[in-house]
Amino acid sequence: MEITNSWMPGIYAELARIGGDLFMVRTAGHVLGAEVLGSIEYGTSVLDCRLVVVLGHDSCGAVAAARAAVEDGMPAAGYVRDIVERVTPSVLAARATGSTTDSDFIDAHIQHTVDLLLERSRILADQPRLITCPQHPHHHRRPVPVPRRPVIHG
Repeated sequence: MEITNSWMPGIYAELARIGGDLFMVRTAGHVLGAEVLGSIEYGTSVLDCRLVVVLGHDSCGAVAAARAAVEDGMPAAGYVRDIVERVTPSVLAARATGSTTDSDFIDAHIQHTVDLLLERSRILADQPRLITCPQHPHHHRRPVPVPRRPVIHG
């Protein structure tokens, strides 16, 4: 298998002690369940990963499906519905701020994912450095560091 420079969306933890190797956890819409949080905590606490990256991408199908469900009122079928329901809070929050573009909705979902990581896992809130990395080919954004502690808004 050849490794290319294009990253797939997901949550990555860099193994600092083995320079350049990655511990990856990928899910549709980078939704967070107990198995995903446990996997990321394993990477940070057992494998000593010191950097966790939440990587989004343009044309995210999970965000598009959640937007369609909100706008059209049509829920997805089967287990896709679970993914859509987990992404929907990000879509609703983005709509509340006046977001209209796909990239705004995707960026909101990336940030929501980071917020959930910090809220749900004391290990992740205390140990690694978290960064977000929207992957929009036309925006060329740099990774954004995330504060170690969640910011609580009144």
